[in-house]
Amino acid sequence: MICTHTMYNAVWAGLISITPTDLTEALKRKQRTEKRSREHKRKYGENIDSRDEIAEKRIEFGHWEGYTVVGTRDGGGAATLTLTEKMTENHIAIKIAGKTAKAVETAM
Repeated sequence: MICTHTMYNAVWAGLISITPTDLTEALKRKQRTEKRSREHKRKYGENIDSRDEIAEKRIEFGHWEGYTVVGTRDGGGAATLTLTEKMTENHIAIKIAGKTAKAVETAM
């Protein structure tokens, strides 16, 4: 017995002599129209482990960390930019329009 996913793939590829309209669920299934290539997030910036040792020891003022916190699951809504100073552990939270680079740059 083959699984339904394999059977529907074979029908859409034309490997079986029936048409997709003969199957009850064929027209309800969502077909992907384009392939999206996935990119590694590593290439967008440096690893947090590569920061200066002085910042890690927290003996010098002026080393900040920044994060974006997104409230909704899809990531399209409003977000919060959180900045933390390493030595004093002072926190600044700013509401931004979204998690885009332009919104973060405007808030900075």
